[in-house]
Amino acid sequence: MESNDTLNDSYNPPPSSPNQDQLDTVRAALAATLNPRIPNEIRQQALHHLEELKHQPDAPHYGYTFASDAEQNDDALRYYGLQLLEFAVRYRWLEYAPAQTDQLRAWVLSLAGNLRDSDALFLRNKIGQLWVEVAKRCWGEEWMDMDELLLALWEKPMSEKGVVNKVFVLYVLEMLSEDIVNNEDAVAGLRLEILGAALNEIMIPQGLYEEHARTRPVTRQQQEVRCGDEGWLARVCGFFAECMKFVRMGGVPEEVQSMTACAVKALNALRPTMAWMSLKAAVEANCVDCLSLPFHTEDVALQTAATETLYVLLCRQYNAHWHDAWSHLQLQALRPDRVAMTRQTFERTASSTGDDEAAYTLQKKMAEILSLLADAVSQHPRLIEGGKLDLPMLFDLLLYVLQSKSLVVSIPVLHSWSKMMAVQDHTIIDMVLQALGTLIQTCSERLLRYELLPGDSEDEVVRFLDEDFDTTPERHAFLGNYRRYCTGIIQAIARSRPMEAMQHVLEQMRSLLHNGPYTGDRGFEREAYSRNSMPVLQFDAQFNVVSSALKGFSLWCLDVAVLGQDEPLYAKAQADRASAEQSLQDWSYSVISVQVDDPEVAAQVLQTLVLILRTVKPGPEFVLHVIQHLLTMRLDDNLAHTAFSDAVKGFEGLRVIELQKLALVFANELLQVYNELEPRIAELVQAHNDDQRL
Repeated sequence: MESNDTLNDSYNPPPSSPNQDQLDTVRAALAATLNPRIPNEIRQQALHHLEELKHQPDAPHYGYTFASDAEQNDDALRYYGLQLLEFAVRYRWLEYAPAQTDQLRAWVLSLAGNLRDSDALFLRNKIGQLWVEVAKRCWGEEWMDMDELLLALWEKPMSEKGVVNKVFVLYVLEMLSEDIVNNEDAVAGLRLEILGAALNEIMIPQGLYEEHARTRPVTRQQQEVRCGDEGWLARVCGFFAECMKFVRMGGVPEEVQSMTACAVKALNALRPTMAWMSLKAAVEANCVDCLSLPFHTEDVALQTAATETLYVLLCRQYNAHWHDAWSHLQLQALRPDRVAMTRQTFERTASSTGDDEAAYTLQKKMAEILSLLADAVSQHPRLIEGGKLDLPMLFDLLLYVLQSKSLVVSIPVLHSWSKMMAVQDHTIIDMVLQALGTLIQTCSERLLRYELLPGDSEDEVVRFLDEDFDTTPERHAFLGNYRRYCTGIIQAIARSRPMEAMQHVLEQMRSLLHNGPYTGDRGFEREAYSRNSMPVLQFDAQFNVVSSALKGFSLWCLDVAVLGQDEPLYAKAQADRASAEQSLQDWSYSVISVQVDDPEVAAQVLQTLVLILRTVKPGPEFVLHVIQHLLTMRLDDNLAHTAFSDAVKGFEGLRVIELQKLALVFANELLQVYNELEPRIAELVQAHNDDQRL
């Protein structure tokens, strides 16, 4: 590495431009690296030469010369010139004297000031990165007029420069937020206090800045980095609104396309800012209103970008210190007209798998926003008090999204519903009660084990899963979480409404047993048996529904058990419990008489009976009746059909295990009739004597 004295002599004052021979040598070396027909040995020599050039004292001057001459140099050479400048800024900045760093900054400013619409985007972005790299090293101390320079670029008339300056400034603002705040950049971290304060000062709107200027530390009072009254947050929001107005009005297609691209760039600049910007600033700049503008168009790309930005803002954590600003933003997003507009967008972008990837992405993003809003309402019911919300419309939309055939779209809302089950606010409870029927029906359907369905299944849910997940473990993990939310909701419903929930889910299981293809006379075939067939999976899903409901019922029993006899609800609770337990026993008696030939279904019927037996307070008669049935259940094995025979063996093993559990729980009841049961038990022991699992 060169000494500081050598570097001080390198280009201060700047030397004359590199001669033509030097330029030709670099062009030839660069061409050799890009030409696939060049021998590898020559290519390596060329790469070595280009790399060595970065370490030469005059490398930054070479870089500026290459990058600034758009007439003589192609894009590849200009980009290499920018790389030379980047190397000097990133790796040798601390070695340079103040005059040299000033020269480097002047070259970057010169490149930024001479951008053209015809310049390739990757060149413009590289210059933007250079600007940010310089800012991270000297903005707020040696470089105090950066905001003034950005504003000068921004205010250049579009009739003169087109949109190139606007796009450049937006990119710089985006990168400043990312590097200084969001990415924990190592260089920015060394000057984080200065850079963070400077970035905040140039971004916040006028009202908040005036308040900030009165309270900022004395050491900052004389170090003014801000230019203009408006602040970049409000300025960018205003520009975005102008772009949206132009897009809505229409006009020359090329101009509309250009303004649409500018709107997306503005959203890209706002997105990282929303992660750290004061919520008061977002309120003052009307960010929620601004981000809702794309939904008055049919441009899916704009709507998606706006939704992503709005998500970053709305997912900011609640804190009592900024309660008013947080509540204001949430209420703006929950306005009835915006909820209706979201519903219309959902309906308009509904599509089958593979039809419209952009519309499908938008649906997933909007579902995440809805989940945030639902959580805000359920966790902070004070939002409801002003009467500004249309709760029926909001909850109807939540149910609509929950029923989407795409589980990825519905899972954020499903998670919100699962959390709402525990909310104690009476208004929220009333809304949830109205949705119970749809909730339990949808959650019951979604407990199907989709991962066991064949890959060529025509089920639309499976097709969406194929599109959303590339690997089997990812899909299994996702479906496991989805089913966990579903069972949690069913359990919560059964806990709050045990009579209605148990009656509903048990009747569905009984209907499946009576009408499903689980016996020979209704289409069951041993030779074509598969434990992953749709009828078996449907019954498995219903079994999981009943299991979850029984857990909820058990929790309800514990809830009412703590009621004192003098409490008003005690008598009703005891009567309801007795009635529910009698209904469970009656259901069990009715199911015992149903013939089942499918081993998997028979096993789950057996498990359901055992769960009921252990949930209610059964009398000896009911216990003995169920156990007698378990002992006498028979499935005719057929060794010629391997899959069926294996399932029968599994059923028999499960039967023995469940009987062993019941023998421990109801030992006293069984002891009284041991003489009657002993022959049947001995028969089972003999039949399974060789099974090491038992």
